[in-house]
Amino acid sequence: MEAGIEVPQVYLAPLQEWFRQVSHQISRSSSVDGALATGAEVKTRLPLVGSLFAHLTTAIRSNSTWKTEIREQVRNSFTDLAHRFNQLLPFVEGELRRQGRARALIFVVDSTDRLRGDEAEAFFIRDIHQLRQLRANSIYSAPITILDEQGAVGQNFDAIERLTMLKLADKGSAKRNEIAWQRLPELVHKRLPAENFNHETTLDHLIAHSGGHPRDLLRLVNLCFQEIDEGPITQAMAATAARRLSNEYRRLVQPTDYRLLADIDRGPPAHTPATIETRRLLYDLVLLDCNSYWWQTHPAVQALEGYRSAAAAGGAGADGPPAR
Repeated sequence: MEAGIEVPQVYLAPLQEWFRQVSHQISRSSSVDGALATGAEVKTRLPLVGSLFAHLTTAIRSNSTWKTEIREQVRNSFTDLAHRFNQLLPFVEGELRRQGRARALIFVVDSTDRLRGDEAEAFFIRDIHQLRQLRANSIYSAPITILDEQGAVGQNFDAIERLTMLKLADKGSAKRNEIAWQRLPELVHKRLPAENFNHETTLDHLIAHSGGHPRDLLRLVNLCFQEIDEGPITQAMAATAARRLSNEYRRLVQPTDYRLLADIDRGPPAHTPATIETRRLLYDLVLLDCNSYWWQTHPAVQALEGYRSAAAAGGAGADGPPAR
């Protein structure tokens, strides 16, 4: 959203020049230069910063060769970028306060929770000195596997909050957590009015199979729309969407994972074995962190034959989604 704040060129020109220099150094390819230089056109309002970074991100996503070159050049010149950005920030915050519109800026950096393995450790641990050069209030979304590195991460960030799944029920209990079952329909209905479902139990079916994960709940709703010719979403459509989500998760599960998952589900809440395997399963959301101290296999995985066989072989256990 355009803030309507006119920024003097004395603050913007250094940022524009940084992007031009990086564009020139990255590659001799005119297509790369063009992609970045286009974003450095002269503007005097705040969207300039977003436009510059958007062009940089687009170039990174376009080609693996460009990605390597861009990352290297940005890493080498990040201190210079941070210095120029830190000159702009106080002016913007001062203008916001002067206009009575805000006391400070907060930058929310989304999608960094999708980093995995070495990339996640580089961003949040090894290269943290780069982020600390930015004198800004920032919120970063981190993969759950990085949050397990409390010692290293805790030293670099002022606060760490674990955003768990919405707990649909306590582990091993069929009794609903009413707060979650109230909030998740509200989440859906803000995007899709209730009349788009033939009955409230249809939406309940989708909630149960989402495992309390808001993103997967919206994925299920989207899968339902792919089944619609006309009329509202029905129970049959919801069941088809749940099966399709299970098939998507099937690709993330190794045959040897099923027994581990079944063991975790039938174990006490404190049974949260931290291993390479569980870190992978948590990252892929095959295993859901339900309340920061207990885990549960995603209902989409519980519906798979491999899981059901493992659960049956080990005795009574969690072999389906929470009670609806």
